Amino acid sequence: MAMLRQLNITLPEETLRMIESKVASGEYKDPSDVVLEGLSHLEEHDKELEHWLRTEIVARCESMTADPSRGLTLEEVRADLADDEVFEEFRKAS
Repeated sequence: MAMLRQLNITLPEETLRMIESKVASGEYKDPSDVVLEGLSHLEEHDKELEHWLRTEIVARCESMTADPSRGLTLEEVRADLADDEVFEEFRKAS
């Protein structure tokens, strides 16, 4: 079993209520388990992002370096982003 250490953190009230709700539902035995599960998901997300960057993005960069004519102009990129609903929501939230 891993060595345990105590850590005191400050969280927004909404986050604390969510943790307390998860424990109260019986889904988790204590707040630490809720946080550990969340961190496990974050770690998995980070691994997936790293894999995506190292495979798809590197391949695309290499492809563009080999044949720059396949690329889009700045105007084409802006037009594509303007049509992208997810990007538009992100832009509004920023």
